[in-house]
Parts: sequence; structure tokens; C-alpha cells
Amino acid sequence: MNALSGGVGLGIPMLLNLWATPLLIFYLGKEAFGLSTLFTLLTGYLIVLDLYFPFVITQRIAWLRRKNDEEAIQSLQTRTFIYFFLAGLIGVSLLNIFAETVASRVFLVQEDLVPVAELSLRLASFHFFAVHLSNWARSVLYGRRNYVVPNFLNIAQFGITNLLGVYLVSQGGDVNDFLLVKTLSVAGIAVLLVLMVNPAVSHVLSNLKKVFSFFEQVSFSIWNGVIFRSYELIFNRPELFVGIFLGTQDLTNFSVCFLVANSFYILITKFIEVLYPTVTGLLSEGRNQKVKFIIYRGSKAVWLIVIMLALPILLLRADFLQIWLGTSYSPILDDLLLLMLLSIS
Repeated sequence: MNALSGGVGLGIPMLLNLWATPLLIFYLGKEAFGLSTLFTLLTGYLIVLDLYFPFVITQRIAWLRRKNDEEAIQSLQTRTFIYFFLAGLIGVSLLNIFAETVASRVFLVQEDLVPVAELSLRLASFHFFAVHLSNWARSVLYGRRNYVVPNFLNIAQFGITNLLGVYLVSQGGDVNDFLLVKTLSVAGIAVLLVLMVNPAVSHVLSNLKKVFSFFEQVSFSIWNGVIFRSYELIFNRPELFVGIFLGTQDLTNFSVCFLVANSFYILITKFIEVLYPTVTGLLSEGRNQKVKFIIYRGSKAVWLIVIMLALPILLLRADFLQIWLGTSYSPILDDLLLLMLLSIS
């Protein structure tokens, strides 16, 4: 059931994004749609504040579950919740402080869209906060082997964002109407996920002084997280440089191809995410051969799916893009998608 919900929770949001993207470009135009890409981009950059803790939290909770140490799990949940909440507030503050500067001086935004871009970035700060807390809650639930509810909440969030967002822009709404729907839907899901984990307020306050001890326990993981996130932001987020040097219209061309290519990367990441707590639990029991078997079989299955999906798109990319994007299609996208698919492989 966990594997099935993971597949559905990944597939339906992807299909919703593929359906909504050409419609949003058509109704908003490439310049305005590019602002929604900046919105997502800056949210992704602020995720560096998670220090790659979600994987650490999932691993620790899976390990402690095997030892039936519920008290240690509750303590870990509380201390990490405090960190994520405070780090989220830092992200909100930073993006709001620098929103005007980023919109008018960092990225090449059409002059009449600068005020719209500034509001988009302020919305992005609250979107980040909601995503940040959602990632914390998911990491706890995944460590407890609870995938079904978070995955279906993910489907609900993408459904609300894309269906309601496309409806609003088709009725004359602007890009910030779409981004407001996206922010509110993510915030609603974040509240539900946090309530599922339910760290009591009194427990949070009593553990406030223990947050530092968590950092000491996972200091090695923190440095790994900093290094990994820094590498990811510098080398794996080329949208930043497209937005700075080429502008939001070219950023739209880049993002539609990136959406397709990155879907395969997300598929692989999702496989690791689902596998992680299972492998951790088996390792804690010394069942190393079982771990090797699961990783070997699982990896073969994932790569087979990736190849079966990517190969037709690679060979028929021009037809695929023309059918998908309609009037927003440009021949330059053929080569761009080719390069992206090759880089992912």
C-alpha cells in the first residue's frame, strides 16, 4: 500500500503539472509565467535551511522504532520541530527584507512587472515556510512508515493549486492569484501534516533548551547537509542564472523543459525516500543481504520505468512539445529538452 500510494502520489501531481503548464503560459504570457518559476526557484533556495535534516530525521525515527523507543522519538520530533519552525521564520524574514531588491535589481524582470514580482516574492516567503514545515512532518511520518496520508495530501495540494489556479487565470486573474492559491493550499496541507505528528506545546517549550543537543548528536550529518545543499544550489539550479542574465521569458522556456526532465530525477528521489526507512530498519537488525537485494531489485525497476518513459520523449520530443504546449511551442525547446534529458541520464 505504501508503494502504491507513493506511485500515485508522484504520478498524479506530475500529470497535473503537465496539464496546467501550457494553460498557465497561454493565459499569463511567458513573462508573467516566468515569475511563477522565480517563486518556485527562491523557495527551493531557502530549503537550504533544512540542512538535509529530513533524511536524518526519517533515518533516526526508523532506527528508534525498531528499538521501540517511543520516548526518544517524541523528544527527537519536538527538538527538530523547534529548529524547523525557527529556521522557517528566518527564511520568511530574509525573503521579505530583500524582495524589492531581488525583484528590481537581481533578475531581469520586465519593468511593468516589477511590482508584481515583488508581491510574488513575498508570497514565496510564506510558501517556503509552509513547505519547510511540511517537509519536517513528512520526514517524521515516513520514519514511522506512514506514507499513505502524506502522499494523498500531496495529491490534494497539487489538485487544488492547478485546478483552481488555472480557473482563476482563465477568468482574468494574474500570476499572483495563482501563486496565492498555491501558497494557501500548501499552508493548509502543512497544518494537517503537523497536526498528524502533533508536538504538544508544553513539550515544545520544555525541550527548547535541548535543541542544541540535537545539533551535537548529528553534527556530521549537518556538515554533509550543508555541503550537499550548497552543491545542489550552485550546480543543480541553473534557473537562477537564466533569470539573472536572460530574463523571465527565457526562464519560462527553460522551466517547461526542466519540468519534464526533472520528473525523472524526482522519480528516482522518491524511490530513495520510500526505501530509506526500510533499509535503516533492516540494517539495525543486521540483515545486510536483504538490504542489498531490495536496493538491487528496486533500482532495476526504477531505471526500467525511467528508460521506458524517457526514450519515447527523447526520440519524439518535437512532436511531444508541440502537442503539449500548443501555440507556446518554440523550436529552440527541442534542443533544450534534449540536453536536459541527457544531463539527467
